[in-house]
Amino acid sequence: MEAVFAELAADLAPVYRRRDLRANGVLYLRGLLMPGVAGNCWSIAEAVGLDRPYRLHHLLERAHWEEDTARNVVRAFLTRHLGADGGVLIFDETGQAKKGKKTAAVGRQYSGTMGRVENVIVAVSL
Repeated sequence: MEAVFAELAADLAPVYRRRDLRANGVLYLRGLLMPGVAGNCWSIAEAVGLDRPYRLHHLLERAHWEEDTARNVVRAFLTRHLGADGGVLIFDETGQAKKGKKTAAVGRQYSGTMGRVENVIVAVSL
């Protein structure tokens, strides 16, 4: 599994112009792929051995890197590795109730989880 992760990290290397951003991107990706880790910077930072999440915050909020290129690289990687005969991808949409309006992507919409129109954020998992 480590060899496959190293391949993905190498494929993503050109996305980042600086070495420190590349290292932070690899840490972030490694944390996202760890089982049982919540998808927030504090949890990911702790899981990958960082004391604080500030490097990951910088990567996501202020650093300059090519998001479209990253998406294309990951798509090509998945096509190579998940393109086996009989393979399937399953999409799952889940709504999570939110009381305020300050969270990104929150809006009044129908949530199958709650069975009604509510203030929710919808996440799609693959």
